Parts: sequence; structure tokens; C-alpha cells
Amino acid sequence: MNEPNVNEPDVNKPGVTAPQADNQPTTTDSSSTLDSNAIATDVAHALESSPGAKRTELWDSLTPQQQGEALPHVNSTLTAALLEKKDLGQVAEIAKFMSPRGIVEMIEAIPNSLGNELLDSLDGVEKQRVEENLQYNEGTLGRLIGYSVITMKAERDVSHVLQYIRNNKLPAYTDKVFMVGKRNKLLGAISLATLLEAPLDKKIGELDQIEEVTALSPTMSKHEAAALFRQRQFISQPIVDENGTLLGRVTFDKVLDIATQEANKQILGMAGLKQELDLFAPILPSAKRRAVWLGINLLTAILASWSIGLFSATLEQVVALAILMPIVASMGGIAGSQTLTLTIRGLALDKVNKANRNALLKKEVGVAVLNGLLWSIVVGVVVFFWFDDIWLSAVITIAIFGNSVTAALTGWAIPLVLDACKIDPAIAGSVILTTFTDIIGFVLFLGLGTMWLL
Repeated sequence: MNEPNVNEPDVNKPGVTAPQADNQPTTTDSSSTLDSNAIATDVAHALESSPGAKRTELWDSLTPQQQGEALPHVNSTLTAALLEKKDLGQVAEIAKFMSPRGIVEMIEAIPNSLGNELLDSLDGVEKQRVEENLQYNEGTLGRLIGYSVITMKAERDVSHVLQYIRNNKLPAYTDKVFMVGKRNKLLGAISLATLLEAPLDKKIGELDQIEEVTALSPTMSKHEAAALFRQRQFISQPIVDENGTLLGRVTFDKVLDIATQEANKQILGMAGLKQELDLFAPILPSAKRRAVWLGINLLTAILASWSIGLFSATLEQVVALAILMPIVASMGGIAGSQTLTLTIRGLALDKVNKANRNALLKKEVGVAVLNGLLWSIVVGVVVFFWFDDIWLSAVITIAIFGNSVTAALTGWAIPLVLDACKIDPAIAGSVILTTFTDIIGFVLFLGLGTMWLL
């Protein structure tokens, strides 16, 4: 029986291979098993958890294959450090055991000159695929194209496809096979469960359960892809070009890596440590990165102190104001940071947009009004019994309430403004918020104190 070709790609297009002999369904790349992937992630975790000499000893004890399998699972900072002293021959040997997207990540981590040499040393299809990934911007899905994908033609019998699946190692996280037409144009997808239940003599194109998959564009941002996978619980999705040609796929493990990296960067960014993904990075580079952040905080602290200095005469006469002043700043800072954190998280998860940001503002201001009233009155009562001064009690009550509401407004606005300016809110947001709430709190508290207590 003369079986039709199950994959008829354009062999002149980068990233696509010619069909195999005997007209078998094709996987366009090799894939590690889940077990080997687990071992690689364990090795990567050990590398990231080992300091100094122990890390070097562990890295040097690994074979090039083990190094190649582990590198895609470590952060970019550590990848650069591990490859720092490697020459072209050593890097090329490691690259033999990496997928095209893994090689792309390696090229991004090493010096440009060495990266170009590595790219030139690659051969054939592998070089084409790496170049295809590199043609897309760093933050796009094109950098994550995986070529471990099973394709078939509509004319293929179910029995033939199942026979191929039984006789060959499936790519990791394969939940569906893709039906393609001429020049590898994506026509649909069929789940493995559907194939197992379908009549063996039925043609693939005749099945009723052919899915119209959500094909992703290689120019889609990694962030958008991560949000889409999270919302729809995808395991794998195809990536197609503007003509509908199947380029490859992206799997949830890669998207999970993106989400994890974004979360880590947000957490570290709140303390100015966005680039310090390597826990055991060298002392000098870490000190330099933190020095910049400390300098920025020093400037903002000086600005807050300057605002206090405007009321030095008041503080000299009413010592109680100096005693109570930190309470006002602290309450505003905490209220603002709560709103700031929620807004940044909402932006990161694509849950805050133009359509709902005003609703979020109303909700956060409402929360601030209720909590501001509650705790400003509590503090006011405590201050009255502490200092036996009704005017001082009124001053701090109004100041805490006003600063709490202002902090909510600021915590909502700062991330939106920074995001619109293409600045990561996780990095600059907390500094701006702290400065703003301190100054507003000090000016409001000391200004009222000057008017009412002198």
C-alpha cells in the first residue's frame, strides 16, 4: 500500500526538516524523557544551591551531556558564570546535547563574540532552527519555539499513526498530534485520547473530534503566552507564522519557567535585586548592584528629611509631634504598599487593564477610607489619653486618615504610570511610594500641628 507522506514541509524554510523515509509520521526534533528532565532539574537546583568552590567542583564533575541537559534549567546569571571560562570547543560540545531554544539561551548568556562563533559552528537544521529562534525579539514566544512535535496528513489511517506512537518515544508533554496540509500548514489537532478511541481504519481527516487549536504567533510576548496558558490550562500549543505554517510548539513547562522567572524578578525587584537571580553570585558584582539601589533610597530619604526640616521650629516647641511622627508615615506606607502590591500583581497577571482600573481604584479607596477611619480614630484616642491634648489627638487623626487615602491613590497610580512608561513597577514602585507617603504624611501632620498647636 502506498501511504501518503505524513509531513510535506518546505525544506527550504529554516526550522523545518524534510520528511523521513517510508512516509512515517515525523517528530521534528529529539526530546528528553521526563525522567532525564527530572534529573537535569535536580542537577540545576544543586548548582544554584551551591556556593563558590562547591559549585565549581560539581560543574566540573559533570559530563558535557549532563551540563547541556542542566543548563536550560538554571538562571541566566548562573549560566553566564558557568560558561565564563569555557572556550568555543567546550561550549560547542555542551551545545550538542541541547535543544535549539536551549542553545539560544546559551548564546544570550555568553559574550557576543563567543556566541557568534558558536552559531557559526552549528550545522544544518540545528543552525537553521537556532537562527529562526534568534530572529525574534528576546521577550517573544519565538525564542521558545520547540521542534518536538508530531505531525500527520489527513489521509493517514489512525492505525498507522498509533503504530508510530507505539514504536517511537513521544516528545515530552505530548497531549495532541497536529494535522498539517501542504507546506506544513496547520489544519487542526487531535488529542491522543481521541486517537486511542477512534476506529483503526478511519482516516485522520475523517475524525469528528478534530480540534481547531488556538495557534500562537511567534511575535506574541512570553508574558501574554504565560497568561494564556494559565487561563486555559494548556499543556502544549502550536506556534505558526503569518501564513499558518506550523513552526513548532510551546509546552507548559517552558511557560511555567517564564511565570516563575517573572515572579522571582518581581519579588527581587521590590528590594532592587532584580538582576541578582544567583543566590551565590560573587561579592563585588552583587555589591555594585545593591549600591545603586541604596544610593537611590538615600536620595529619597534626604528628600523626606528635608520636608521635616521645614517644620523644625514647630518640632522644637511641640516635642510630642516628633514622637508621633513615625506613626503617621508608617500607617500610610503600609496602606500604600498593600495597594501597590495588588496592582503590580494584577498587571503581571493581565487582570488590571483600561477597562477595570477605575473599578480597582474605587475599591482600594473604599478600603482605605474604612481602615483609615478605624485606625486614625484608634490612634487619636490613644494619643489623647497619652498626652491629654485634644488638639494633638485631632491632628494625628486627620493626618493618618488623609495619608492612608492618599497612599491608596498613590499605590494604585504608580504601577499604572510606570507600566505605561515601560518601566518595571516592581523595581521603582516601592521607592516612589515610600517617598511620597513619607512626605505627604510629614507635611500633613506637621502642617496641621503648626496651625493648631502653636
